[in-house]
Amino acid sequence: MIQGPATAESSKFKISTSLLAISLFAGLTGVAGTAHAQDTPAPAPDDSAATEGASDIVVTGSRIGRPVLDLPTPVGVVSSETLGANNAQFDIGRALAQQPAIGFSGSMQQSQQSGASGSRGENSGGLAVVDLRSLGSNRTLVLVNGKRRVAGATDSAALDLNSINPNLIERVEIITGGASAIYGSDAVSGVVNIITKDDFDGVRLSFSGSQPARGPEGFTYGGSIVAGKNFAQGRGNITVAADYTKVKEITPRQADMRNNVAMINPADTGPNDGIPDLIIVPGGEAFQYSGYGAVGLRGDTGGLGAFVFNDDGTPRRAPTPLFTDGSLFGKFDNCGPACFRFDDSISIVPDIERYNLNLSTHFDFSDNVRAYFGADYNNTSSYGRGQPVLRAAQPINIAQNAFLNEPFRQQLLAAGATTLALDRLYTDVGLRFSQVDRNSLSFVGGLKGEFETGFSDLRYDIYGTYGRTKAKFIGYNRMLLPNLRAALDAVVDPGSGQIRCRMDVPSLQPVGYVRPAIVGSGPCVPFNPFGSTASSQEARDFVSTTTVSNAFVRQTTAGFSLSGDSSKFLTMPGGGSIGIALGAEYRKERNGRTTDPLIKAGVTNQASSQDYEGGYHVTELFGELSIPLLTDMPFAKLLSVEGAVRHADYSHAGQATSWKAGAIWEPVDGFRLRATLSRAIRAPNIFEAFRPSEGQTTNVNDPCSQNNLGQNPNRAANCAALGRPAGFVPVSGGIGVPFIVSGNQDLRPEVSDSWTAGFVLTPNFLPGLQISADWFDIKIEDAISFLSPQAIAENCVDRAGGPDPDLCALITRDTTPGANFFSITGGRSTYVNTSKLQTSGLDTQVFYARPLGEGRISANLAFTYLHRLRTFTFQARPDLYTVLEGFYGYPKYKGVVGLNYSVGGLTVGWQGRYQSSQALTDISPGISRELLSPDRTGSRFYNDISASYTLPMNGKQEAKFSFGVTNLLNEKLPVMESVQVIDPSGGGFDQFGPVIRLGLEVNF
Repeated sequence: MIQGPATAESSKFKISTSLLAISLFAGLTGVAGTAHAQDTPAPAPDDSAATEGASDIVVTGSRIGRPVLDLPTPVGVVSSETLGANNAQFDIGRALAQQPAIGFSGSMQQSQQSGASGSRGENSGGLAVVDLRSLGSNRTLVLVNGKRRVAGATDSAALDLNSINPNLIERVEIITGGASAIYGSDAVSGVVNIITKDDFDGVRLSFSGSQPARGPEGFTYGGSIVAGKNFAQGRGNITVAADYTKVKEITPRQADMRNNVAMINPADTGPNDGIPDLIIVPGGEAFQYSGYGAVGLRGDTGGLGAFVFNDDGTPRRAPTPLFTDGSLFGKFDNCGPACFRFDDSISIVPDIERYNLNLSTHFDFSDNVRAYFGADYNNTSSYGRGQPVLRAAQPINIAQNAFLNEPFRQQLLAAGATTLALDRLYTDVGLRFSQVDRNSLSFVGGLKGEFETGFSDLRYDIYGTYGRTKAKFIGYNRMLLPNLRAALDAVVDPGSGQIRCRMDVPSLQPVGYVRPAIVGSGPCVPFNPFGSTASSQEARDFVSTTTVSNAFVRQTTAGFSLSGDSSKFLTMPGGGSIGIALGAEYRKERNGRTTDPLIKAGVTNQASSQDYEGGYHVTELFGELSIPLLTDMPFAKLLSVEGAVRHADYSHAGQATSWKAGAIWEPVDGFRLRATLSRAIRAPNIFEAFRPSEGQTTNVNDPCSQNNLGQNPNRAANCAALGRPAGFVPVSGGIGVPFIVSGNQDLRPEVSDSWTAGFVLTPNFLPGLQISADWFDIKIEDAISFLSPQAIAENCVDRAGGPDPDLCALITRDTTPGANFFSITGGRSTYVNTSKLQTSGLDTQVFYARPLGEGRISANLAFTYLHRLRTFTFQARPDLYTVLEGFYGYPKYKGVVGLNYSVGGLTVGWQGRYQSSQALTDISPGISRELLSPDRTGSRFYNDISASYTLPMNGKQEAKFSFGVTNLLNEKLPVMESVQVIDPSGGGFDQFGPVIRLGLEVNF
């Protein structure tokens, strides 16, 4: 194995690179430590090297060097080997999400799904972020080697993990709870610090690939090279690296989603009858949004009923569903290709192509001064599919439309019909493909080392960083709405006998006719919507377009830190010297977006959005103390307290102060108690503060629909008070509702109060056994949240004592008598400081390692019990909250267990991943428990295996072969709706069956 050069015992820089001590630390503390321990076994407690190496380690959570076990903050460590076993080469976010403390929503897969489901729009594909404690990626601060990096998207401050070369990751350190006093804003739920390899000397080539065993999709492959060289007798090093990764698309066909839809249960007799209101039925289809076109769903056929069209334009009776969801979808036995199937039109994992180029170098001018510099470039391109454009109730002139089947026309006219309301999914125009091209460039440089003074030996770090991200969003097969309206209004020109658009035939334009403002200079091309293949290519080109928008993010930081101790002038009586750290940091953030002119003009099917640019800067001062009150005393082998404070002055959000206090007590050898108490802050990001007012189209499941009334005991009365007609079900299904959204420049920083308390046990009578348990509790007040259309609609009518007038005022309903009466037609959404979040639970870890025969065996367990995860949309209304613990995506119990054995060059391992059963319907108080069957996912236990063999060659040369299979026993997806499988909360269930991974690494 090629490693960095051995440093002299006197090296001042050993403090930040003692991986041996970190290995011990990983086994003893933290949520995810077992993941590291299972690959890098912790030394026995009497290992002298570990004892020496652990004397002055600087780890995540503190800027003061001290023995790693003296930290009161739980710190977990995930090794590069563990990440590799979980396929981090292709999706770092999903690999990290296997750790119990990290939510499932951060992977590239879930980012693509959030685009598919509309929660973040179509521009999120390919992002990979970290969501610690499932409180949102905006509340998790991700660092690289202890320093911030530029964000990956304009609507978040979160780092895109794709910008990190996975082959350079040494380990990932994770701390839970508020850490703003140490690192600043965003560290509300904790910090994830990615540590990269340093002092690489040699050349490493690696190749890897993986393939789901269930089907042909999802093949991934990649290769990398890392080359480093020490120079000047080991005083300097330069390392360069390049990485290429290709991820092939995976669609629902591979995931066996089966087009599951929740349908009305025909056996249901009413509320509280013990019979589920809805049942999950496979094979759900929708003829209303058929690629063949459907009419008659709004009483527009003169009483003849509903029809769909064949490819030759002839009509046929709309199929009768065996089951229905009360809106768009049903279960048919005779619909065939005329029906739309949700699973056919989305990507679960998009096509992704990624390049990374990296340079790092450092030079020791002396034992006290090291200059360092790093540059990283990343380019990630994702290409994913979404359902074709659908348009409802498009008017068709029965008497004059040139494409309407003539016998059918006569039937309609005889029945007194004049205008058809056409519902159609424009499959002939094509799937909506979204391409997102991101590239980021980051620089970091500085001087660090230590110097002696009369009162302390001080370590220093003076640094600066610059980063920028550019993104291009390309939307293919977007609909030009004015062109579609003009093209559907096709008539026969009485002068030429040719089919033309009415706008080009003055003789057929009635009095008051308004000529459509079509896009483009060419003539209007008539569009035949009757049948899936009836339209011409020229017509498809006329009504569709490609849109291109651009965005940028820039970040600049400069700062310094000093740390030392009081050993030269003060030692606590019975204790030790006081550790001290202080510093300052300046940070400037700016981002913006330039939107395609057609989108800005509101003439496409995409939500109208405008250009914007905004930014802020912040100046921060911080300090930290660690005071060992007692050491090596009876019942006090160690008693230490610590504190930290950070004051920030934001240009856009005012001033804020965060702090932290902690203590650790070791009454006897091998047993330590630890606790922390902290206040953290998160300032509003640029998008939350400066997002311009713009239109957006979203889906709203109307809470006043007959199907949803039973979900809250107050709904029926409140909906009736708003004027709801009996039996109301929105005809459109709440799809494509326009809302006006905007940022809020009056936002304040949100505030988090958190505490942790636990113990670490390393009994002397059983060397190699390490047990830890820590309770965590996080409460966030004034939480910045976006009042989504769905949340506004539900909370408008869910309040006890009548509808909420403030929220109901944000919703617009149709007041015109007719089929759409009372349907939601629009509204307004923004960001507010009104929410509250709460979470608490228990992290436990067990690790045991010992020699076995000629090798070494290790076993480990990391487990999290989620006691509470609640969201309060309005913190002033504690009666109105959502229970998330145990809901889909938030298992109450989540754990990883592992067993590894190494002998010679061979390492074999087994990993088990567990998550408890989760509810598929809202489990908040007052919600009916008979909504759906099945209403739970059932628990899942996944088995993974891995093996590697290192083959020595000549001298330092070696080859390492690796093999692994995740979900070895092919655990299937739970039975649930297809739309829930792709929900961006990401249930974390393996969707593709067994995945086989192969790798080769050659070192020179």
